[in-house]
Amino acid sequence: MRTLGQALRFGVLGGIVAAAALAQEGGGPANLAPDPSFEVDPMVWQYSTWEPGGGPRSRGEVAAAACRRGQRGLRVRGEHPENHGYWHVRDLPVAAGRRAVMAVWVRPQLPLDGSYVHISVGFRDRDGTILTEPRRPFYQGWEWRDLRGCDDWVQVAFETRAPDGAVTASMGLKLVGRGEVWFDDVFFALDDSWPVEPLPPSLARSTRLAVPANPAG
Repeated sequence: MRTLGQALRFGVLGGIVAAAALAQEGGGPANLAPDPSFEVDPMVWQYSTWEPGGGPRSRGEVAAAACRRGQRGLRVRGEHPENHGYWHVRDLPVAAGRRAVMAVWVRPQLPLDGSYVHISVGFRDRDGTILTEPRRPFYQGWEWRDLRGCDDWVQVAFETRAPDGAVTASMGLKLVGRGEVWFDDVFFALDDSWPVEPLPPSLARSTRLAVPANPAG
Protein backbone atom coordinates (compact mmCIF):
# COMPACT_ATOMS: atom_id res chain seq x y z
CA MET A 1 0.00 0.00 0.00
CA ARG A 2 1.32 3.43 -0.88
CA THR A 3 1.98 5.94 1.86
CA LEU A 4 0.30 9.33 1.68
CA GLY A 5 3.60 10.88 0.60
CA GLN A 6 3.99 8.37 -2.21
CA ALA A 7 0.44 8.96 -3.35
CA LEU A 8 0.93 12.72 -3.41
CA ARG A 9 4.17 12.36 -5.32
CA PHE A 10 2.50 10.06 -7.84
CA GLY A 11 -0.33 12.57 -8.22
CA VAL A 12 2.08 15.44 -8.90
CA LEU A 13 4.00 13.32 -11.40
CA GLY A 14 0.79 12.21 -13.06
CA GLY A 15 -0.35 15.79 -13.53
CA ILE A 16 2.96 16.88 -15.04
CA VAL A 17 3.10 13.83 -17.32
CA ALA A 18 -0.46 14.44 -18.47
CA ALA A 19 0.33 18.08 -19.23
CA ALA A 20 3.40 17.02 -21.22
CA ALA A 21 1.33 14.56 -23.21
CA LEU A 22 -1.25 17.21 -24.08
CA ALA A 23 1.47 19.63 -25.09
CA GLN A 24 2.95 17.05 -27.45
CA GLU A 25 -0.30 16.13 -29.23
CA GLY A 26 0.22 16.33 -32.95
CA GLY A 27 3.90 17.23 -32.53
CA GLY A 28 5.71 13.92 -32.06
CA PRO A 29 5.97 11.52 -29.14
CA ALA A 30 4.81 12.67 -25.71
CA ASN A 31 7.68 13.41 -23.33
CA LEU A 32 6.85 11.48 -20.15
CA ALA A 33 9.72 13.01 -18.16
CA PRO A 34 8.22 15.24 -15.44
CA ASP A 35 9.27 18.88 -15.74
CA PRO A 36 11.99 17.91 -18.26
CA SER A 37 13.68 21.33 -18.25
CA PHE A 38 13.24 21.85 -14.47
CA GLU A 39 11.35 25.10 -14.95
CA VAL A 40 7.99 24.28 -13.27
CA ASP A 41 8.59 22.09 -10.21
CA PRO A 42 12.08 20.55 -10.25
CA MET A 43 11.51 19.06 -6.81
CA VAL A 44 9.59 16.19 -8.40
CA TRP A 45 13.17 15.04 -9.05
CA GLN A 46 14.76 13.71 -5.85
CA TYR A 47 18.43 13.92 -4.93
CA SER A 48 20.35 11.16 -3.11
CA THR A 49 23.97 10.34 -2.24
CA TRP A 50 26.10 7.33 -1.37
CA GLU A 51 29.52 7.62 0.30
CA PRO A 52 31.48 4.34 0.09
CA GLY A 53 34.70 6.32 0.38
CA GLY A 54 33.61 8.46 3.32
CA GLY A 55 34.51 12.12 3.25
CA PRO A 56 32.29 14.92 1.96
CA ARG A 57 28.99 14.11 0.27
CA SER A 58 28.43 15.02 -3.34
CA ARG A 59 26.17 18.07 -3.55
CA GLY A 60 23.13 18.45 -5.77
CA GLU A 61 21.26 21.65 -6.53
CA VAL A 62 18.81 23.30 -8.90
CA ALA A 63 20.70 26.25 -10.35
CA ALA A 64 20.38 28.87 -13.08
CA ALA A 65 24.06 28.49 -13.87
CA ALA A 66 23.47 24.81 -14.67
CA CYS A 67 20.96 25.28 -17.47
CA ARG A 68 21.49 24.71 -21.17
CA ARG A 69 18.48 26.88 -21.95
CA GLY A 70 15.64 28.39 -19.97
CA GLN A 71 16.15 29.41 -16.35
CA ARG A 72 17.23 26.33 -14.41
CA GLY A 73 19.00 22.98 -14.60
CA LEU A 74 20.28 20.27 -12.26
CA ARG A 75 23.85 20.16 -11.02
CA VAL A 76 25.94 17.65 -9.05
CA ARG A 77 29.35 18.42 -7.56
CA GLY A 78 31.63 15.72 -6.18
CA GLU A 79 34.83 16.00 -4.12
CA HIS A 80 35.67 12.34 -3.41
CA PRO A 81 36.66 9.86 -6.17
CA GLU A 82 34.45 7.07 -4.78
CA ASN A 83 31.32 8.97 -3.77
CA HIS A 84 28.07 9.24 -5.71
CA GLY A 85 25.41 11.93 -6.13
CA TYR A 86 22.33 11.44 -8.27
CA TRP A 87 19.00 12.93 -9.26
CA HIS A 88 16.21 10.43 -9.86
CA VAL A 89 12.50 10.21 -10.58
CA ARG A 90 10.07 7.27 -10.42
CA ASP A 91 6.53 6.18 -11.30
CA LEU A 92 6.49 7.08 -14.99
CA PRO A 93 3.75 4.99 -16.64
CA VAL A 94 4.92 2.48 -19.26
CA ALA A 95 3.57 -0.50 -21.18
CA ALA A 96 5.47 -3.79 -21.26
CA GLY A 97 7.00 -4.55 -24.63
CA ARG A 98 7.11 -0.94 -25.84
CA ARG A 99 10.28 0.67 -27.15
CA ALA A 100 11.40 3.28 -24.62
CA VAL A 101 13.78 6.12 -25.43
CA MET A 102 15.67 8.30 -22.97
CA ALA A 103 17.75 11.37 -23.80
CA VAL A 104 19.29 14.10 -21.68
CA TRP A 105 21.68 16.97 -22.30
CA VAL A 106 24.77 16.68 -20.10
CA ARG A 107 27.74 18.94 -19.47
CA PRO A 108 30.38 17.04 -17.48
CA GLN A 109 33.55 18.74 -16.26
CA LEU A 110 35.51 15.89 -14.69
CA PRO A 111 39.13 15.26 -13.73
CA LEU A 112 41.12 12.48 -15.40
CA ASP A 113 40.79 10.09 -12.47
CA GLY A 114 38.06 7.64 -13.42
CA SER A 115 35.12 9.89 -12.49
CA TYR A 116 32.13 9.51 -14.80
CA VAL A 117 28.45 10.23 -15.39
CA HIS A 118 25.92 7.36 -15.29
CA ILE A 119 22.54 7.83 -17.05
CA SER A 120 20.03 5.02 -16.45
CA VAL A 121 16.46 3.80 -16.92
CA GLY A 122 14.88 1.18 -14.66
CA PHE A 123 11.49 -0.55 -14.50
CA ARG A 124 9.19 -1.78 -11.75
CA ASP A 125 6.22 -4.13 -11.74
CA ARG A 126 2.75 -3.55 -10.30
CA ASP A 127 4.00 -4.36 -6.78
CA GLY A 128 6.84 -1.87 -7.03
CA THR A 129 9.53 -4.56 -7.36
CA ILE A 130 12.56 -3.62 -9.46
CA LEU A 131 12.72 -5.73 -12.62
CA THR A 132 16.21 -7.07 -13.22
CA GLU A 133 18.08 -8.19 -16.30
CA PRO A 134 19.72 -11.51 -15.35
CA ARG A 135 23.11 -10.63 -16.86
CA ARG A 136 23.36 -7.26 -15.09
CA PRO A 137 23.38 -6.05 -11.47
CA PHE A 138 20.00 -4.47 -10.67
CA TYR A 139 21.62 -1.28 -9.39
CA GLN A 140 22.97 -0.43 -12.84
CA GLY A 141 19.44 0.07 -14.13
CA TRP A 142 17.76 -1.90 -16.89
CA GLU A 143 19.62 0.13 -19.51
CA TRP A 144 22.25 2.86 -19.14
CA ARG A 145 25.08 4.88 -20.65
CA ASP A 146 28.28 6.08 -19.01
CA LEU A 147 30.00 9.29 -20.03
CA ARG A 148 33.39 10.84 -19.42
CA GLY A 149 34.08 14.56 -19.20
CA CYS A 150 33.85 16.72 -22.31
CA ASP A 151 33.54 20.32 -21.00
CA ASP A 152 30.58 21.09 -23.26
CA TRP A 153 26.93 20.14 -23.66
CA VAL A 154 26.33 16.76 -25.28
CA GLN A 155 23.12 14.77 -25.64
CA VAL A 156 23.19 11.26 -24.21
CA ALA A 157 20.45 9.10 -25.77
CA PHE A 158 19.65 5.40 -25.82
CA GLU A 159 16.77 3.02 -26.37
CA THR A 160 15.52 -0.09 -24.61
CA ARG A 161 12.33 -2.11 -24.41
CA ALA A 162 10.09 -2.21 -21.36
CA PRO A 163 10.34 -5.77 -20.02
CA ASP A 164 7.47 -8.14 -19.29
CA GLY A 165 5.55 -7.02 -16.23
CA ALA A 166 6.76 -3.43 -16.37
CA VAL A 167 4.20 -0.88 -15.17
CA THR A 168 6.39 2.11 -14.28
CA ALA A 169 9.80 3.42 -15.23
CA SER A 170 12.43 5.45 -13.40
CA MET A 171 15.38 7.56 -14.50
CA GLY A 172 18.69 8.34 -12.84
CA LEU A 173 21.20 11.14 -13.52
CA LYS A 174 24.36 10.37 -11.57
CA LEU A 175 27.90 11.60 -10.98
CA VAL A 176 30.37 9.01 -9.73
CA GLY A 177 33.52 10.60 -8.35
CA ARG A 178 34.87 14.13 -8.47
CA GLY A 179 34.11 17.13 -10.62
CA GLU A 180 30.91 18.79 -11.70
CA VAL A 181 28.08 17.87 -14.05
CA TRP A 182 24.99 19.73 -15.31
CA PHE A 183 21.78 18.15 -16.62
CA ASP A 184 19.01 19.72 -18.68
CA ASP A 185 16.20 18.91 -21.13
CA VAL A 186 15.38 15.30 -20.26
CA PHE A 187 13.32 13.27 -22.72
CA PHE A 188 11.59 9.94 -22.06
CA ALA A 189 9.03 8.47 -24.44
CA LEU A 190 7.42 5.26 -25.58
CA ASP A 191 7.93 5.52 -29.31
CA ASP A 192 8.88 3.21 -32.19
CA SER A 193 10.62 5.71 -34.43
CA TRP A 194 12.34 8.44 -32.38
CA PRO A 195 15.97 8.40 -33.61
CA VAL A 196 18.83 7.68 -31.21
CA GLU A 197 22.34 8.92 -31.95
CA PRO A 198 25.14 6.97 -30.21
CA LEU A 199 27.75 8.75 -28.15
CA PRO A 200 31.07 9.40 -29.88
CA PRO A 201 33.57 6.70 -28.82
CA SER A 202 35.82 9.38 -27.32
CA LEU A 203 33.11 10.29 -24.78
CA ALA A 204 31.65 6.89 -23.90
CA ARG A 205 33.29 4.67 -21.31
CA SER A 206 33.09 1.02 -20.35
CA THR A 207 30.79 0.22 -17.44
CA ARG A 208 32.14 -0.51 -14.00
CA LEU A 209 30.25 -2.52 -11.39
CA ALA A 210 30.82 0.07 -8.67
CA VAL A 211 27.52 1.88 -9.20
CA PRO A 212 25.53 1.58 -5.94
CA ALA A 213 22.02 0.40 -5.25
CA ASN A 214 19.86 3.17 -6.66
CA PRO A 215 16.41 4.14 -5.38
CA ALA A 216 15.60 5.21 -8.93
CA GLY A 217 15.46 1.53 -9.78
